[in-house]
Amino acid sequence: GQLVSRTGRYRWNAVLGPVVLTIGMLLLWRMGTGTTNAEAARNMVIAGIGIGSMMQVFVLSVQNAVTRSLLASATALTQFGRQMGARIGVPGLVGPS
Repeated sequence: GQLVSRTGRYRWNAVLGPVVLTIGMLLLWRMGTGTTNAEAARNMVIAGIGIGSMMQVFVLSVQNAVTRSLLASATALTQFGRQMGARIGVPGLVGPS
């Protein structure tokens, strides 16, 4: 967030964020019963950096794409889409019990 605020550029966050998140998710996927707490923490930090660098940037890019009169609606729609993705994605990962 500070980097975007100081430079005014957010394209690199939108490009590198998914790459870092993918690396983090692959590391999380490869964890097993022998994974140490330090390795698990490292993997979660990498995934968190990836997702954290994307979340703010995607809201910012949506806000830059609409007129001022639609700013609140566009921001709310972004949050709604995020909530629906979590609502659909998490149960899909867990599967039937």
